[in-house]
Amino acid sequence: MEKILFLFNPTGLMDRDMVYSFKKAGLNLYTEEITLGETQEGHSVELFSSEKMIQILDTFKPDMVFSFDGRGLDNEGFLAHEYAKRGVPFVTWFVDQPKKSNFGKRYVKSNTIVFVFDRDYIPMLKKIGLDNIFYLPLATNPDRFKPVDSVQRQSKICFVGESDYKRIQYFASNIDSMVEGAGDEFYYAVEGAINTQRNSPGRDTWRIVKEALDNYGINAGSLPAIVKDMLEGFVEREASLRQRLEVIQTLSGRFDTVIYGDSLWGKAIKSGYMGRANYFNDDIVKVYNRYDIYVNVSRFQLKNAINQRPYDISACGGFLITDERHDLREQFDEDEMVSFGSTDELVDKIKFFLHKDTKREQIARKAREKVLATHTYLKRIEEIMRVMK
Repeated sequence: MEKILFLFNPTGLMDRDMVYSFKKAGLNLYTEEITLGETQEGHSVELFSSEKMIQILDTFKPDMVFSFDGRGLDNEGFLAHEYAKRGVPFVTWFVDQPKKSNFGKRYVKSNTIVFVFDRDYIPMLKKIGLDNIFYLPLATNPDRFKPVDSVQRQSKICFVGESDYKRIQYFASNIDSMVEGAGDEFYYAVEGAINTQRNSPGRDTWRIVKEALDNYGINAGSLPAIVKDMLEGFVEREASLRQRLEVIQTLSGRFDTVIYGDSLWGKAIKSGYMGRANYFNDDIVKVYNRYDIYVNVSRFQLKNAINQRPYDISACGGFLITDERHDLREQFDEDEMVSFGSTDELVDKIKFFLHKDTKREQIARKAREKVLATHTYLKRIEEIMRVMK
């Protein structure tokens, strides 16, 4: 039986479901919780004891160390070398965008196996010297996300998602302090990049930022890696916020719509704001069982991949209309998932499906069948273990 040391992020969206699925797969699992902290500037940091980690390695003797998004490594690479010395591969699944400034000495590249949910990240990871990189789409836990007969279905449109406004503020304040005195041209370039990103969902965000800065005579290549990461993060998130605002304000003005997410949405619409649905308990499962039509608007971070909601909502038997992404038709056929390319097209498709109960149910049933057959965490674990062997 394979022994896995899971470096567990208590705030991670998928960590709990992955722990459950590793155990269901019959693997010998040891979970070590990562303690998260924050610097004065608002940077996220991981706090852990190297001595304790070495003790776990020497007593549990794992066959691999697993984490999401490269967590559980120190910046100097001490732990990565300890894993490598013992012949224990470090396996990480990036379910968020890898940050260029987060690599440095952290990894022993020959001992690192990387899975990415979006193929767009593979060239960047290869460029920094990582060779063992594999594509692994997101998934769901169907033992948690499932139909709930006791939930009364409502004929409403539902959007679930965050504005990410606090993160946007974090990026903005740090960028301001790091490029103090940059001048108006810098901010004109950033605003131009945001607008370009909204019109070019599949384009690389940093390339958009670089072109915008170059147009104003600003040498983007001279910026430190952390500034590049923050600029990329700010432009992508601000563009995503504006896109989601446009969609939810349009839906709220034309249909009986409910919105779940952070409090910014409550300020943006006159009615229908429902607060947050807790992802870590049954709240979100009940939400995904309650409404006739769900709408998914991805962040621009996703160049090719689809996000978590198509898997979770489909597992609950919900009918979803999602924005188009390159990988969508690899994951779901056209008779399993409806997509849209613009806000106007979304409105037209909602009008078409709103009173076609049978058609919606047929599509939702096929989507759920596809998820159960191919898009569960158990299936992803099978792929991870296949690669490891």
